[in-house]
Amino acid sequence: MHGQDEVLKERIETCKRWQLTKKPKAFLQLPHLVAISDSNNDTIMECLTLERTELNIQNKTSAYMFLFRGHHGTAKRNLTFFASQISAPDNFEFYTEEDPTTKSIVTIPYWNGINCFVADGPYHNGEQCMLFVSKGIEDEVPGECVEQFEDICGVAVPNYSRELCAD
Repeated sequence: MHGQDEVLKERIETCKRWQLTKKPKAFLQLPHLVAISDSNNDTIMECLTLERTELNIQNKTSAYMFLFRGHHGTAKRNLTFFASQISAPDNFEFYTEEDPTTKSIVTIPYWNGINCFVADGPYHNGEQCMLFVSKGIEDEVPGECVEQFEDICGVAVPNYSRELCAD
């Protein structure tokens, strides 16, 4: 338990240094994420994991490697997303390494302040409303996170498949 306390303390200190509003802290504060569900169930996001590769506290920017697993005929690939804080509350701007000139805004309509959040924004030819959790809790997603995702995104959360998403 001591290790988890230290991790939480480090995350709180990171947020203070970033001086962010509550919700955008979620995306920038959590270094390892798993996508549990998205609103259009197109399976491209199935078993998606994210690993933070860069964090610049002074510039309030970060980079995440999105690790697409390639299930159901989709391509297996890695793609870097770059995120930065913007002045609008509960939003951040992002672009991908594929197209650094196209910048999009993502909203964080919900974050439980600990280990899950809902992100809503454009990606892959449409809007994606997604539930993300800290890596390690994907088998036991807090009920409030599931409820918030379903209320905000308008779809039910399928059960996370340990077998399908095995490392």
